[in-house]
Amino acid sequence: MRVHTVTLISADAAPCIHLRPIEGETNGLGAMPALLAELARDYGRTGLFHLVTTDAGNTACGLMGQVLDHGWEYCARIKSEHGDLSKEAERVLGPRRRERAAASYTDTENGELCTYHLWRYDLEDAGWLDWTPARQFLRVERIAEKPQTGARTVGSRFYVTSLAPDELGPKTALSTTRAHWRCEEETH
Repeated sequence: MRVHTVTLISADAAPCIHLRPIEGETNGLGAMPALLAELARDYGRTGLFHLVTTDAGNTACGLMGQVLDHGWEYCARIKSEHGDLSKEAERVLGPRRRERAAASYTDTENGELCTYHLWRYDLEDAGWLDWTPARQFLRVERIAEKPQTGARTVGSRFYVTSLAPDELGPKTALSTTRAHWRCEEETH
């Protein structure tokens, strides 16, 4: 059985604040509405968090609407299986030049030198298609280089968020997209 973890990432430590088993006959997306309801019930009045991040498997317009209904915001990964949403994000953010990135940083990860670049696209107040609460697309490019061999890999990830550019600036957006993966790698 798979388990959803909800990790608080507002500090150096990444404490796990909630776990929910995923039933065998469903998947993460099917379990998310109950998880969101549990979070609202258990933590809704605390102000403990305001932003829900999801990987692509949990990204759906209706589900992000539920996140907003609980009074939170979202930053959700999008992939090609998200159809027109993904195509539009790639169209407006794909051809951007590295020197025009809104934010960049370099770090060492598992012996590799990794550089991240972030670009944003403001959806203004209209959203996009049925994603009316969407306020911006994000693209994060990761370049990983092995110092011993010079071998490089380059990959891009795309996101949609309900936060407007003045609410989620470039440096915070870059750290938010990176911090999401702490739930799998650094939970205490």
